[in-house]
Amino acid sequence: MSTEVKDGPWLIVVSQRAPQQDNGGDCRIFTLKVIEFLSVGLPLYLIKPQNIPTFRLRMVVDMLHGVHNV
Repeated sequence: MSTEVKDGPWLIVVSQRAPQQDNGGDCRIFTLKVIEFLSVGLPLYLIKPQNIPTFRLRMVVDMLHGVHNV
């Protein structure tokens, strides 16, 4: 279930189905992955705490190879 709020030109969607971290140190990874998944239309249920080490490693490899560098 989600709630949509119009704020100027932006549509803000608050979803109760957003993935949740289970510790105090992965909030940045969760935030970046939610942005990434939403931008390409992937389902958010794929973002799970057990996937965070793989996501983190992939981000490091991408940065080292310049994938996300402009």
